[in-house]
Amino acid sequence: MRNTQKYRDEELELFMAVRGEETHNFKAELFKLICKADLDNKSKLSLGYPEFVEIVSRYQNEEDYYDLLVERWETKPKKDESNE
Repeated sequence: MRNTQKYRDEELELFMAVRGEETHNFKAELFKLICKADLDNKSKLSLGYPEFVEIVSRYQNEEDYYDLLVERWETKPKKDESNE
């Protein structure tokens, strides 16, 4: 699995967008655009946003990828709880 630390913020954005949380920001809109894009346009988008295209590709093609994100983000301790 190629899940690296640098993708964690982007994965959190995808997780929130899929859950339907209102995140009207550029990243959320970019995920929506990539999800709708055909292969040619995904290829073009990957020139500027390779990590976003990779995350969407994993979400669309790896059966357990979103489940792994759910497990990570729903069980992640809050900063206040981890300092107790």
